[in-house]
Amino acid sequence: METGKYKAVVVYYSLEGNTKKIAEYMSSKFDIDILEVLSRKEYPRYGAKKYLVGGLDVFKKVMPEIEDIDIERYDAVFLGSPVWAGTFAPPIRTLIRSGKLEGKDIHYFYTHKGGAMNASSRIEECDLNIVSTLSIANVEKNMEDIKPTVINWVNEIINKE
Repeated sequence: METGKYKAVVVYYSLEGNTKKIAEYMSSKFDIDILEVLSRKEYPRYGAKKYLVGGLDVFKKVMPEIEDIDIERYDAVFLGSPVWAGTFAPPIRTLIRSGKLEGKDIHYFYTHKGGAMNASSRIEECDLNIVSTLSIANVEKNMEDIKPTVINWVNEIINKE
């Protein structure tokens, strides 16, 4: 998305595909560039091991290596993450700590299955310019119901720029 000289990009990490669905929908609906944060650490996708490994990495504040992404030319980032143990996924922590998001307007969206009470406050604790947040629950069950909420959120942001 480019309005005048203001450029935006959707940047996301997704383990199970829910955050990816939202990111791709935003990108296609609003013609916004999209970049996936790819972790070099492979996280388990299913079962108890998924929660143990991912949850431990959250609590230990692990920063897994990620593939390099270039977001320098963008002014705004729609940053997407699944909620892990009440906060953003470790690959997003790595991106935040890389400094690449500094000086950019951040519009944070996060996907979850209902346990995300502190997720927006956790991102706000980071030293970023968080402009807006959007909580998105149960993507796998409610994608059609979620679409209008996503459209309204992005439209509000675009109309302010």
